Amino acid sequence: MNFGNNNTTGSEQPESSAAQLPQTATETGKAAGTARTFASGSLPDGGTGAVESTETGVTAPDSAGEEYPTLNLALKMLLFGVFMVFITVPLLVLLIFGTSERPLESEKEAKLVAPTIGGWLDRSFQQSFEAWFSTHYPSRGSVVAFYRQLKYDTDNLDIINLRFLMKEGEGTGNSEHVEPATGDAEQKIWEYMFDTESNMYAHINIRRRDDAPVEPTGFKGSDAVLVGKSGYLFESAYIDEYYGYSEPYSSVTDEGLRTLVEMLEYIQTQLERRGITMIYLLSSSKASQYAEYIPEWYKNTRYAPEGYVRPYTRLKKLLAESKVNYVDSSELFKEIGLYATFPKTGIHWNHVASFEATRAVIDKFCEISGINARRLAVRGVIESKSPPNIGGSSDVDVYNILYGTIDKSGSIVDEYYYAPDGYVVNPDDGVKINVLVQGGSFTHDIINYLSKYRIAQKLKSFYYNKYNGLSRHDPLNAGYEAWEHLLSGTDLVIFEQTEQQIRGEFPSRETYMHEAGNPFMGSNVVYASLYNYLKDNEIG
Repeated sequence: MNFGNNNTTGSEQPESSAAQLPQTATETGKAAGTARTFASGSLPDGGTGAVESTETGVTAPDSAGEEYPTLNLALKMLLFGVFMVFITVPLLVLLIFGTSERPLESEKEAKLVAPTIGGWLDRSFQQSFEAWFSTHYPSRGSVVAFYRQLKYDTDNLDIINLRFLMKEGEGTGNSEHVEPATGDAEQKIWEYMFDTESNMYAHINIRRRDDAPVEPTGFKGSDAVLVGKSGYLFESAYIDEYYGYSEPYSSVTDEGLRTLVEMLEYIQTQLERRGITMIYLLSSSKASQYAEYIPEWYKNTRYAPEGYVRPYTRLKKLLAESKVNYVDSSELFKEIGLYATFPKTGIHWNHVASFEATRAVIDKFCEISGINARRLAVRGVIESKSPPNIGGSSDVDVYNILYGTIDKSGSIVDEYYYAPDGYVVNPDDGVKINVLVQGGSFTHDIINYLSKYRIAQKLKSFYYNKYNGLSRHDPLNAGYEAWEHLLSGTDLVIFEQTEQQIRGEFPSRETYMHEAGNPFMGSNVVYASLYNYLKDNEIG
């Protein structure tokens, strides 16, 4: 189906995906008598989204673990003994041989730093070791996969589970949601989201709104990929950042964020004097966009520091007060009326959301530079039952990680996947530009669109702090002066950063080449590299 402004009618009724929830979630068939109403809620910055209230509850099914506590305890002790063997053997392998096992996307920054007395005292070494160990543990993926399969099988037999630890009413899908206070502006945005007469995205937004959050009661995922409400998958790192459950998120200081903004301002000014436009793109986090689907069981097992305020929230305020050219995709999606921004089965935004973010960056570039670059527009949404092959398989990335080696029966997938029906507004007189893109995996779609629609004549890119080209042109291998080649002939520099990747620490001139994998610095390493190059070659 292709939904646009003129090829749909307000009478078309979207199918409810809630009716297809399999055994991994609370059975919706038992809730047939439950009346659902959706209140107007604030959009993703507040993390509330569609707000559900229920008028009748659903009781949790009886658990064999609750009925036979002695048997349940014995089985748990047996499992404990088995896993002690699984844990000990890989540990010996790690100590003797090391490992090359690939980590998840959110873990790729982990790198072990050399132990020092200072590092021990300020706990930076311990934090580095913890992050490194979790990604280098031999056969970790196999151990986790084995545990997931066993947990999946036994949970669905209702023998081994942890439901007896839940608080009363938890996990039943009947928790009450309070309608948040919203101003007139927020209310108008919320209404526009579902206005089928004027918003081409209303139909896919309605599908998301009507997908009521239902707590999972069976297989809940792994240590890094969680099964959220109604089958929405999350990487735990994004939830940890959203609530401040762990480092490096909870330690990001206001001073560090101010340093980041000042650094970006200086880089932008110096690039402008070289005829280059810089745009800083903040990519949305699935945890903040889809907070209503974060599972309660995970939140009930974590603790956040008192008074935690997300780095993203604090950075937004600083950016608004600065001169930095930036695009905040979470705010962008509210402005254009796009509520369905992530698939259930992926951790990255869907292809419509990434298209709109790319479109906004190019439009901003044209506005700032005065260059008539090839600009993008969209006619509507192309829907398919299977994930579209656009620059890879990002729509099902974490699904493939979680269910790659285990039984997929009972798993939940999206009813539809979305792609943009895009085109170039000015194909005849729009000029191609030279672009440098730096960022994480959210840039894959951006790079794909820049190439597919021939917006970029020449395209250079970094994956986080690693240059995707010859090592002699990589500043973290060849030194600051490599930037001379990278910036030569460039029209636009895009710095992409997800809300989850915002950091407040920076390398020194002497250490930056060794900090590429520091989880407390992230992309600040490459920013600092460019900053120091521009300082040494300052114009004006």
